[in-house]
Amino acid sequence: CSGEPLGLSFAPWSLGENFLSGQAGGEIFVCQFHNDGENRPILNCQSGEGTKLTLWPVEGDFRGGQLACQGG
Repeated sequence: CSGEPLGLSFAPWSLGENFLSGQAGGEIFVCQFHNDGENRPILNCQSGEGTKLTLWPVEGDFRGGQLACQGG
C-alpha cells in the first residue's frame, strides 16, 4: 500500500498466458492472475524472498471505478 509500486509485465519465460513478473523494493515478484467465484479479477504474487501478495479490486463496479489500497 505504501512504498515503491509494483510494475508488472507478461513473464517472457512462461508458457502460460496468465503469468506476470515485476520488481518492487528490490524484490522480484512472479504473479498469476485469474478470477474468483464472482468472476472478479484476482492476482496472486510471490517474491523470491517469500513475500506473498493477493490483490483484487475493492470496489463493486471495478470496471468503472478506481482501485484503492486497503490494509495495514
